[in-house]
This record gives sequence, C-alpha cells and structure tokens, in this order.
Amino acid sequence: MRLGQQKSLLDLLRDPIAVWDLDGGILEWNRGCEALFGFSRAEALGQHKEQLLATEIPTSSFEEVKARLLRAGKWAGPMRQRRKDGTIVQIETKLQLETLDGKRVVLESMRAGEEAGA
Repeated sequence: MRLGQQKSLLDLLRDPIAVWDLDGGILEWNRGCEALFGFSRAEALGQHKEQLLATEIPTSSFEEVKARLLRAGKWAGPMRQRRKDGTIVQIETKLQLETLDGKRVVLESMRAGEEAGA
C-alpha cells in the first residue's frame, strides 16, 4: 500500500493518527488529530511534530525515541503535547517505523490521557 492510499484510510478514522517523516515534517494528520490538538491538517502538514506540539517525553527525549525507532522499529509510551490553545495533554502513543514511497516514515497512533495543565 502506498502513502496516498493510506491517506484516504486515515481520513476515515476518528482516532488520532499521524504520519511523519523520520527526518522531516508531518505527512498526514487526520481529523482525530485535528480534534485532539486543534491544529488543522493544513496547519500541521510539513511541520516537525515535536516542535508543533512542544513534545516532552517524561523518561527520555524525542531524539532518544527516534534513535530507538531506528534500532527496534517501534516505540510506545507517554508524551506530553501542547494543543493549539496552549493546554497540555498527556498522550499514550505507539510509533512504528516503516518505509513508504522510499521514505522512512513513522506511523503514530495516539490516545489522550488526562490534562496536564497549561
């Protein structure tokens, strides 16, 4: 399945799903991400996810997570992310590294936890 085909499937899902280039920006941002974070698809595409959402990983760093993805091909755990309105949300996320259309891409599924404050 190519990235374009997956895009149409992602658009149907209400759960937050993002696809991002391991070495670049967000490639896909479904309506579940729009609802959770407040950024439209147009605002998110091309942005570096960790910068757009001010990603914090409680027991690690985003760079360490990326290194683990390269070694193991997957990672799961908590992240703190900032919404467009500035509030912080705790996310349980699963990351999986794949090669699609010759790019190293990360498929990310998320589930919101409790509010972490602003």
